[in-house]
Amino acid sequence: MQQRPEPPQARAVRAFLVLSASCAVASEAARATKAGKQPLWNGDSDESTDAALLFVHNRLAADGLEQARLREEVAEAERKESDLSRQLSEGRRAAKAAEQRAREELARESRQSS
Repeated sequence: MQQRPEPPQARAVRAFLVLSASCAVASEAARATKAGKQPLWNGDSDESTDAALLFVHNRLAADGLEQARLREEVAEAERKESDLSRQLSEGRRAAKAAEQRAREELARESRQSS
């Protein structure tokens, strides 16, 4: 079975991801070295690639957790907004009903006094 050639966009995306991962690993290495810790990058290309992929994997996992947390916050805010909207609507209906009762009472008092 012959493999189809990879589309140019896929190669470009893969190259971008590798470049991004390399930059992230280099940044982490600089931070770790500055902090006196052992950096992920140690000069071995296979280990560096593994470290870059691990870094990207962990970052994606952390981003996924953050995204889930933010989705839950948005859902909670939407529930609160819906409750407040319902309460506001009920309050307006109650105010209109009270206003109508007050008008009817005033009209009744006006008729009785005339």
